[in-house]
Amino acid sequence: MKKIKLWKITGILLSTLVIMSLSAQSQEETWTLLVEKDGVEVYQNSANCHDPSEGYNRRHVLLRFVNTTDQDVEVSWFIETWYDGNCSTCHEPEDPEHFRSITLKAGESTEGTCSVYEGPTLKVFETFLTPEGEKLQDDVAELSEFNLNKLTVQIL
Repeated sequence: MKKIKLWKITGILLSTLVIMSLSAQSQEETWTLLVEKDGVEVYQNSANCHDPSEGYNRRHVLLRFVNTTDQDVEVSWFIETWYDGNCSTCHEPEDPEHFRSITLKAGESTEGTCSVYEGPTLKVFETFLTPEGEKLQDDVAELSEFNLNKLTVQIL
């Protein structure tokens, strides 16, 4: 009898961990090409990101970079964002805070995730969400546009 209860508890715990993991990475795989430059393709994907254990309910644009060349490259850019039609980064477009850079080996790809521990390089904040995935409130700012300014690809 005790073995059955232990198996039930173990099963419930494993199911809970799987559900939490899936909700933290709840992104649809609908990647659309944003830009292609010098053999590097950049895709975007809007994802509802939830992690109940961290109280994290947000929508992000995740970025995927694909190096289609046979050489290692460094990709760099300045992120430019508009929220509710107002540019939030235009006052200092080349501020180091808005600078992003990644290195890709030949044929390699990398993409942003919903992880709360991942930095801002491969994702752009869209808005806060309720745990059900709805926009939090009408008065909460929402991403209306973003650009990867001065996108450069340098062969290493």
